[in-house]
Amino acid sequence: MDLSNTPSPSPTDGSTQLGDKLDLSIARLKERIKDLAKENKSLAELKNIAMPTLTLVQQQLDNHRSLCHRLAQISAESAEMIVDNEEKQEALNDLNIVLARSNAHAAELMAEIELRNEEIKQLNGRLAEVNSHSAELLASLEIKEGELQEMNRELQAEIEEKNRLLGLVAHDLRGGIGGIGNLSLILKENLDSGEGDSFEYIDLIHKQSAQLQRLLESVLDIEKIQQGSLDLQLSNVCLGKLIDETAKFYKQIAGLKNIELKTNLPHGSAMAVVDPEKIRQVLVNLLTNAIKQSPSGSTITLDLIQKGNEVMVRVIDEGPGLSPDDLSKVFKSSTPQSAKPTGNEASQGLGLAISQRIIQRHGGRILAQNNFQAKGACFFFCINTDHLEISKEN
Repeated sequence: MDLSNTPSPSPTDGSTQLGDKLDLSIARLKERIKDLAKENKSLAELKNIAMPTLTLVQQQLDNHRSLCHRLAQISAESAEMIVDNEEKQEALNDLNIVLARSNAHAAELMAEIELRNEEIKQLNGRLAEVNSHSAELLASLEIKEGELQEMNRELQAEIEEKNRLLGLVAHDLRGGIGGIGNLSLILKENLDSGEGDSFEYIDLIHKQSAQLQRLLESVLDIEKIQQGSLDLQLSNVCLGKLIDETAKFYKQIAGLKNIELKTNLPHGSAMAVVDPEKIRQVLVNLLTNAIKQSPSGSTITLDLIQKGNEVMVRVIDEGPGLSPDDLSKVFKSSTPQSAKPTGNEASQGLGLAISQRIIQRHGGRILAQNNFQAKGACFFFCINTDHLEISKEN
């Protein structure tokens, strides 16, 4: 028979059984005394003595039973407390294991922190050296800055003196070149015939003087741009009319190379607040460049396109177009295009650079690209017609 699951007897089970037997014995004894007392008077007196004693024994027995019951409750509670204590002890053991692991990890972290602190000390030492070196460099830089400021003042004084001399030279050159041009023109008109070496030489003198005059004006414009003194004289201008007037003169120049200059100007062309002479100068530079690059028998198209509050002016030729290198630096000063002018005209590369700065001063933009529909290049600029945002000189 398997008794492994049989509950263990309570410590008070034996006392309870014994009490029950005593209760039964006392009850029987009382009955026996009662019966004997009926038969014998002397026993009746013994009954009076024995009965209280038995009653007292019964009470003591009841008290003993109560104590046993209470002891059983205490034993049960003690057993529960022992079980609970064992569970808590087991949990405490687990916590001690976790704590031991945490302490070990903390020790590793402390060792790592000490290592990092040592590295930080070394870095702080190096940083102090760098700061010291930086302070020395800063002091040296301040000295150099003072020297540079003094050099800038001297350079500015030299630039002002150069500008003054350039102005004097330009004034004398402008007058001299203009005089040569006028004299050559008078000589041409007074010659009896347009034939002969003399006429050709005088015509060459006139052309060269005009070219020198344009070159001088371009140099002076570049000088003004570099000094930041390119002023605009603004007025409300009909761009279509301005373009048409400029194109009429250059149709004749283009015709000398058998080039047709077409204009496409919509009726009621836009009004815009611009400097008319500067815009005319841009048109002249773009048309002159197109005529130089265009072969005989080709066509140059000059048109104006208005989209909302912006106008675009385009000059499209049928020349060799622009190489990738040309596109990257076509508006830089003193960088003529790689393609040579078709009529052996002179080309210093100043006109396009000046044109860019003029358009930028008007708050617009000027670009160049190859004509993808046919051979040639397209130069165009865009400006706003509603209002003028004058850019600052660089």
